[in-house]
Amino acid sequence: MRRVWLIAAATLRESLQHRSFALLLLAALAFVAGTLFLRQFNFGSSELKFVADLGFGMLSLGAALLAIAMMTQVFFDECERRTLHLLLARGVSRSEFLLGKLAGVALLLGLYALMLLACLWPVLWARETALLALMPDAFDRGSGLNFAGVMIAAYASWLKACVLAAAVLWLATLAENRVFAMGCGLLLLIIFHSAAVWAAYGSNGGWPVWLLHGLGYLLPDFGAFDLTPAAFAGDGGFVVRAVRLTLYAVLYGAIFIGLGVLQLRRREI
Repeated sequence: MRRVWLIAAATLRESLQHRSFALLLLAALAFVAGTLFLRQFNFGSSELKFVADLGFGMLSLGAALLAIAMMTQVFFDECERRTLHLLLARGVSRSEFLLGKLAGVALLLGLYALMLLACLWPVLWARETALLALMPDAFDRGSGLNFAGVMIAAYASWLKACVLAAAVLWLATLAENRVFAMGCGLLLLIIFHSAAVWAAYGSNGGWPVWLLHGLGYLLPDFGAFDLTPAAFAGDGGFVVRAVRLTLYAVLYGAIFIGLGVLQLRRREI
């Protein structure tokens, strides 16, 4: 675990130096802060939910793009600089190397999510306060903001990005160059969000039902990570769902890391 942590810390430091992280973070923060201009529209509680959907959508999309770009960069940088040879020669196993890379990118994604959440929460709180002052009866009981729910929704977006990062890391062990790995990572992002489309085709008889069910078990369903309604829920049901999503993400992350280890053993480095 000490070797995994050292690789993760080095990966985090290297990732923070990339310009793409700073540019994507600034663009996301500007977008989330720009939702304050929606205060000129008075839609009651629906406006608040629209702002939340907008903010969490940017958090999810930005984290996904960051996972694809950073995971590809840090893996191929190690291969091109030949530092991967040095690590393996010093007794670091392939599983430790991949786990360290994934942990480093996961820390970077967590930092990104925390920064966006620190910007999104004041926007939502300020907008809810303003709407309550204008229309005290516009919010039903339990329909206001729930800080724990907001945290859980952001946590689910981070878990989804970590699963995507593990899948992209596996793709990087297969690919010969970073451009191909990034393109396939974007394709995986679309595929992992397509569970609802497959279900629609299965209900219409367009595809064999058994094939769609098989794909549903083999591939992760990113639609399950959408916990935006938790930001307005007053019960603890979403906490249980977050625990299940954690186990779900760990399972698929372990599968992708295992596939990456097998492929890295066959790869000529």
